[in-house]
Amino acid sequence: MDRACGLDMQKDKIVGFISCKDGSNQEFREFSTYTCELKEIRDWLQEKDIHHCLMESTGIYWMSLYAILKEACIEVIVANPVHIKQMPKRKTDRKDAKWLCTLSSYVNV
Repeated sequence: MDRACGLDMQKDKIVGFISCKDGSNQEFREFSTYTCELKEIRDWLQEKDIHHCLMESTGIYWMSLYAILKEACIEVIVANPVHIKQMPKRKTDRKDAKWLCTLSSYVNV
């Protein structure tokens, strides 16, 4: 994929990262988890011409966003956090979103 998106899900916020495979056109955005903000994520992805994204399956928090994105014909890959962990470092939401984006750029869908 030429453009990828990673979404780091938390109980009270979602951090999104979009990038081209060559590392250009990078963009971070933070959203709350209210339905109106989940729809903003959908609109942001559509505006940036993103058709696939990768998110962690943190608890049950991913389910509402998953439904909204699937309804908009955005292919969503939900990953188990245990399987996509990075090497131990200082963990931040932005680093996680960027790592998810990197992983999603190599997924064959």
